[in-house]
Amino acid sequence: MFLEDAQIISAYVISQLRKAGYNHSFFRNKVSTQKYASSNSIPEQPYSKFLDRVGYIWVPGFGSTSDTASIHFAERIQRSIKDIDTKQSIKGWVVDLRNNGGGNMYP
Repeated sequence: MFLEDAQIISAYVISQLRKAGYNHSFFRNKVSTQKYASSNSIPEQPYSKFLDRVGYIWVPGFGSTSDTASIHFAERIQRSIKDIDTKQSIKGWVVDLRNNGGGNMYP
């Protein structure tokens, strides 16, 4: 009974937040929360390439509270930038965030 009550209450609270225009809250069950906490819940990884004197990097969203996953994600971006920046003569960068739906911003 408690689980059903909690689901009803959380659904009501979320619906009221949505009506107020706040779209950043959600409810996560225990399994989903454990998965989010342990690894990047967004499977895509950033990648980069050199495009005619311009560096291009694609940065997907990142979803986790794991320090290890956060560091790995951030270091991958940094290595990609460093690799192109040191091997090529570039004029600038394009940072592609079109498919970045958000998540944990700290990495």
